[in-house]
This record gives sequence, C-alpha cells and structure tokens, in this order.
Amino acid sequence: MLRSTRENTHMGETLEMIIRRRGWNITELAKNIGADRRSFYYWFKQAEIKESVLQRISQVVDYDLSRDFPTFSTESAELQKFNELVQVQPRTYWKDKYVELLEQYSELLTNTVASHNASKAG
Repeated sequence: MLRSTRENTHMGETLEMIIRRRGWNITELAKNIGADRRSFYYWFKQAEIKESVLQRISQVVDYDLSRDFPTFSTESAELQKFNELVQVQPRTYWKDKYVELLEQYSELLTNTVASHNASKAG
C-alpha cells in the first residue's frame, strides 16, 4: 500500500478529484482496467491505495499519477531496480568493460605474435 507523502492527504479522495477534474468516465475506466464501478467508489473511500491499482489506472488513462502521488512510480519494480543500477554505476561498468576488452586484446596480440614467431622458427 502506498501512503501519500503529505500527512493529511487522503489518496482515494485525491484519485477521485483527479478523475472527475479530467472528465474521465468511471464506467469506461472500470471496464478498461478490468474492474467495476463499485471498485472505483471503494477506492475513493480508501486513505491508502495499492500501487498495483494506481499502476493499472495510470496505464489506461495514459496519465502519470506520480505527479499527484509522489511515492508512486509508473515504472515497474524491475525497471526501477534496473534504472537505479544503470544510473549508479555507469562509469564503473564501462571502465571495467574497457579494461576487460583491453586485456583480451593484449592476450590475443601476444598469442598471435608468439604463434607467428613459432611458425618462422619451425
């Protein structure tokens, strides 16, 4: 369950306000996310809403709900982890990759020279 970062923010009321202000049809939204209208009215009464619910709604309406719920992210958990890894270690990864390739090239070059010298001698 997600909680709003602001202490007194009621997530259900905020979601209802967003939906109504944007003029989205609750029946259509419910149909498109595979729920019924009652589910929406239930969510509107909840102080906290599951991230999976917000994710489905966000995808259907093509609206980034993280603007209104800062603790919510429209990215999947796997994608978030991947992005964190890529952002945290890009230099280290590419530096290590460069050194690895340089070592492989050096070894290949050494073997080629040794092979060439052996064929000349023999």
